[in-house]
Amino acid sequence: MPPELVKGQEQAIAQAKAVFAQLAWWSPFMGMWERLSTQVFQIAATILVWQSFRAGAKWFWLAVAAHFGADFIFPLLHHHTQRWLGMDFGSLVTEFGITIYAAIWAYVAWRCLKVANSMQEGEGIGDEHPAENP
Repeated sequence: MPPELVKGQEQAIAQAKAVFAQLAWWSPFMGMWERLSTQVFQIAATILVWQSFRAGAKWFWLAVAAHFGADFIFPLLHHHTQRWLGMDFGSLVTEFGITIYAAIWAYVAWRCLKVANSMQEGEGIGDEHPAENP
């Protein structure tokens, strides 16, 4: 980094280095783990929304409720587990919870796809829109 960009920021850089040095060796990987888990969840929620176009609005509202649940549950879990178990172990418990939550919703989405595919094959439903074939 050019010296002119860091001029006057030495104290902030030293503080950031001190904070980073206090982390457990695996702590920087928590962000990657969280991103992978949330991407699985986001794909599952997208499949549920897609299912709502095929099978009704209840799937959309299920996706909204699942997303609200994740946005509500895990910040609270993170806050309380860090307070009760410490920063490192609290983060680990929270990330494990997010992974389990994502896996459950991925299973629900996989079942939706499986049911949709079996309906398409078994009932002869094609890709055509009902309005195109009255």
